[in-house]
Amino acid sequence: MKNKWENGLLSELGYWKWTMKQPCYGEMKDRDSKNKPLDSFVRSLCPQNTKEKIKILDVGCGPLSPLGLVSDIQIQIIGVDPLADRYKEMLIKHSVNTNSELFPVQGKAESLVLLFGNNMFDVTVSFNSLDHMADPLVAIRQMTRVTKHGGVIYVWCYENEGLFEDYKGLHQWNVELKDNHVFVWRENYRKSLDEIVNGFAEIKKTWKSKKHNKDIVHFILTIDKKEIV
Repeated sequence: MKNKWENGLLSELGYWKWTMKQPCYGEMKDRDSKNKPLDSFVRSLCPQNTKEKIKILDVGCGPLSPLGLVSDIQIQIIGVDPLADRYKEMLIKHSVNTNSELFPVQGKAESLVLLFGNNMFDVTVSFNSLDHMADPLVAIRQMTRVTKHGGVIYVWCYENEGLFEDYKGLHQWNVELKDNHVFVWRENYRKSLDEIVNGFAEIKKTWKSKKHNKDIVHFILTIDKKEIV
């Protein structure tokens, strides 16, 4: 499985190289716009009135985090992606700023504590990347570890994307919402989000939406460190 996932990284890099040649390439430059506001939903997860700098982690963010930098509160956004070093070469080739605050740190979701330490972030997000991870169960628990007590984790991903993509590339897992419960699964393995985060976090909300005629699974976790050993 590890070799299959590592080979999938090459296909993901290929996807982004192809994207950079398309008309939508401008969206990548838009990600780095200093005038782009912080994603409104992510802002709603941050403290509403604070003078403290809010640290936001974007896990599996791709070449540049899409979150935006302009906010009514002080924010620091740190992205992390296993292809960051390769993305840097690609972005330089297309004259995209790799010194941006939104450029990711090189690293895997399964190693967040090693990269950043415990209790470092107020908000942790992962957009359309959980099913891309080598081990999403470990990744979710790592997110709970690096997020502060009282902090929030917000994740969304396309439902059952591994199945839809025939387990090609990085799509080795599925995420499914059934009867208000989130499940992470693949052939011969299935685990509920309740089991994954038990003792690590509380599931605050789960829901579905649609994009490009595909179902998207969303979930929000709140962190209670007193249970973590």
